[in-house]
Amino acid sequence: MNNVLFVGFKGKNNTSSILVEQLSTEYLLLTNSFAGLKKDIDSISGECEQIVMFGVDKELTTGVRVEKVASKDGFKNRSTLDLP
Repeated sequence: MNNVLFVGFKGKNNTSSILVEQLSTEYLLLTNSFAGLKKDIDSISGECEQIVMFGVDKELTTGVRVEKVASKDGFKNRSTLDLP
């Protein structure tokens, strides 16, 4: 994959930050607050062909959830992955 940005969340022991740091040198760590998160997401350039975001849901303890839709400023971007 070309021009892929991997995204996780800041935190010394945050598993998403540990994962993205091991996947690539091209990664972004997001702030764990709504105000900081918006600023961080707005800073992502349009040069990326793909953005793969990872996070941890403390309520989800028995599986993995893949989100199919991301939204920003009223625009919804749907994944082209063939997901159930």
